Amino acid sequence: MKGIAMAAWARPALATSRLTTRVGAFSQRGAARHGSDVAVGDLKKTPLYDYHVANGGKMVPFAGYHMPVQYSNLSLADSHHFTRNHASIFDVSHMVQHIFKGPNAAAFLERVTPSSWATQGNMQSKLTTFLWPGTGGIVDDTVITRIGEDEYYVVTNGACLDKDTKYIDDQLGSFGGG
Repeated sequence: MKGIAMAAWARPALATSRLTTRVGAFSQRGAARHGSDVAVGDLKKTPLYDYHVANGGKMVPFAGYHMPVQYSNLSLADSHHFTRNHASIFDVSHMVQHIFKGPNAAAFLERVTPSSWATQGNMQSKLTTFLWPGTGGIVDDTVITRIGEDEYYVVTNGACLDKDTKYIDDQLGSFGGG
């Protein structure tokens, strides 16, 4: 894991517990995953919760959080067309957020995704996938943004915290001989 460091968290300001591990040059910080079967009274609210409700968001349980599935003033088709013609907000505060940085960060991301990162523009994002080594099957989807010369902001599915973190740990462990 020479030349790469990674930190991960699942909305630490809202987390009920945190896990910290350090192995060589790799460090990770995260929160316990909450399944979607959590009782409604136990659901957490993202920082955008009040915005969603004030704008007619139909809130449903997802990964332990109240999340909007649709807004009352727009049909699904209208919402799609609005986003295509203007812009929309996607609340990622319930998701796992990682930072990969170091001179080998792009090489690592190119190993675990089907995307090129060394030439990615600063503050530009891609929707991509993590791939299983050997088979090339999809582990999970992810959005990756280059935020600096050797620094990438990676957002993964909040409901897949355990699976994705184990995958990343395993891949970092075998990257560059450990």
